[in-house]
Amino acid sequence: MEHIATLDPSKIGRANEITQVTIGAGAVSLEEFVAVSRYGAKLVLSQEYLERVTKSRALVEKFLAENRAIYGLTTGFGDNVRKVIPQEEAVQLQLNILRSHAASVGKPLSAECVRANWLMQLLSLGRGYSGIRPEMLSLIVDCLNEGVVPYAPAEGSIQSLSVEANINLVLIGEGRAWYKGELLSGREALERAGLKPLMPACYEQSPANRTTL
Repeated sequence: MEHIATLDPSKIGRANEITQVTIGAGAVSLEEFVAVSRYGAKLVLSQEYLERVTKSRALVEKFLAENRAIYGLTTGFGDNVRKVIPQEEAVQLQLNILRSHAASVGKPLSAECVRANWLMQLLSLGRGYSGIRPEMLSLIVDCLNEGVVPYAPAEGSIQSLSVEANINLVLIGEGRAWYKGELLSGREALERAGLKPLMPACYEQSPANRTTL
């Protein structure tokens, strides 16, 4: 699945006329990307997209059941690669990695940039190689559709991992986010939008595994 299709210059000025974008087998055009990130077009995940992600997650669950030694899944990260992580501690590992990486500073990204970042994550994760649960991706879609905008300081290190970590903290009810012009805790922003935070599963929330989340 390609991220973005060839640009059609004749349509770029009409991105604000697109009201819904479906992520599926085909490419998302630049016009559609702008429609979502800038103009708030609603997002829909196709059945094919969800099936691909579900199949990938099933493989992760299979590896977990078999106690395979897989980097970042059943082992620690970096120098801790030789340390086996018990399954009962796997979720705490994901939380620790996410929280420790949420260290960007400075002025926050604009709402458009945050929305674009989330959309890029959806496009990448939807390829079916990450092992993330479809529920987590659906929560990102719900946040985008309901106007929840995480507060994410723009200056960080390790490429954009620290910025993305701040964005994704909101999914677990932490961090901060704007909702209807008010800056709230991540949990309260979700609640006001009628959404619930979702705790990460094994190998799901690590910024080090950024082609997941």
